[in-house]
Amino acid sequence: MAATINAERREEFLKNNPAVWANDLYKEEKFEEAIAKYEEAIEMEEDDEKKGEYYFSIASIQFRKLGKNSTARASANKAAELKTNWGRPYLLIGDMYASST
Repeated sequence: MAATINAERREEFLKNNPAVWANDLYKEEKFEEAIAKYEEAIEMEEDDEKKGEYYFSIASIQFRKLGKNSTARASANKAAELKTNWGRPYLLIGDMYASST
């Protein structure tokens, strides 16, 4: 009984928190599904800095796990645009350029 209630609560929590769900999917190596959940989180989020963090997570998956460098670069640039004075997206873009040589 308690396990069923806990499972239902977790399912409801994940529906309301797609970024957490995205992280779970990433850990399960379901990268495309994780990106879709981060995109859902971006649509639900009002805080630009959090949106930037989600875009960075997308960029990292696109680059490091899926090898989609041009798409990853666009996502990293969007992350930098939304979360100003944040160097991580630029470091990721640098890694992309370094890996292409």
